[in-house]
Amino acid sequence: MALSKECVEQWQEKFTKKLKRTTSRNALDRLLLSVDRVDFDNLEGAGWTKVKFENGRGLVAFKNDQTEFEVTLLQKNLISDRNVIEEFKDKWIPKSKLEEETGKWEDYNSQSIINEGGEAIVFKESIENVKVAVRVQAFDSALYTPECSDDQLFYDVHVPSDYEDHKQIPNHDNVIKNLANIEIFSKDDKKDCLGWITIMERCDENLRELLRPKKQQRILTLDERKKIAKGVRNGILYLYDIGIEHRDVKPENILLKDGVPKLIDYGVVIVMKENISYRKMGYVRRGSKYQFGNNLASGTAAFSRCSQICPEHGENNHSIFVFILSEWYTAWNLLFNPVKAQKDKQIILDQLKVKKNSLFTN
Repeated sequence: MALSKECVEQWQEKFTKKLKRTTSRNALDRLLLSVDRVDFDNLEGAGWTKVKFENGRGLVAFKNDQTEFEVTLLQKNLISDRNVIEEFKDKWIPKSKLEEETGKWEDYNSQSIINEGGEAIVFKESIENVKVAVRVQAFDSALYTPECSDDQLFYDVHVPSDYEDHKQIPNHDNVIKNLANIEIFSKDDKKDCLGWITIMERCDENLRELLRPKKQQRILTLDERKKIAKGVRNGILYLYDIGIEHRDVKPENILLKDGVPKLIDYGVVIVMKENISYRKMGYVRRGSKYQFGNNLASGTAAFSRCSQICPEHGENNHSIFVFILSEWYTAWNLLFNPVKAQKDKQIILDQLKVKKNSLFTN
């Protein structure tokens, strides 16, 4: 299964003209989001808490230190916004000023939508008679709004054949295969990537729907659950081995194709081994935030590492395996409903006399 770059480019020209969305965020929000796309000379800058723009340079503060960065063309334009100037000219802007996104994608064909969120939307598409899933992700809130429409954008298409050595991009049965990735830039600035259009192999099922079946829907057998758990574990370990740590392994981010589980959604990952092809092919986002794990405070709470909620503290989270191997409501109660009766607590403690971290040794 392969797509030619020429065909992807032709498809993109038609596809992106249909993309439209609204955003609730303003120039200040966009400015703050753009700072997370910066590769700081000092990686600890990823933990910035406030930013200031003065004398043509950007400056972020973190802990008890500061580091400078080169201001992008987009940032220069946003700084000149009247509302930003009035409140924050030459002043520190707290990161906490960033507002939540409540905008939506405009629906050009509801039948083709697989999933939709504020920042991303996934479609069913067919390219060169190959059935694929297409994920459009906006790193800049204004992408595909009237303020940043298709005719103002430049598209850079990447396909696996661009890389002679297959080890330059993830290649594993339990990791979703990206058939192409399109980096989106402003025509005026081809350094600051504003979003991705990622073309992936299309899968059959979503793990969350299988684990929490509707009435009259079949329930996974224990053997099927074991197979899925092993596949998820193999995918996580493979990614870690090649330098990618997936920080949002939850049922919604695991799809199945012919019964084989595949990890998807690389919006919350840490890259431990710098590889430009990971970024170009849509597996790792640009910015120091995605290279310094203690500052990636995002993800889904129930499935996040403790350090994503409380920076610099906590260990791995294996909740995903509890959900895979247990009935949905049983898993939820085991993990998140506290045992209140002291007698019941003692019974459980007596049954759990195992050493720390022994759960996954067998």
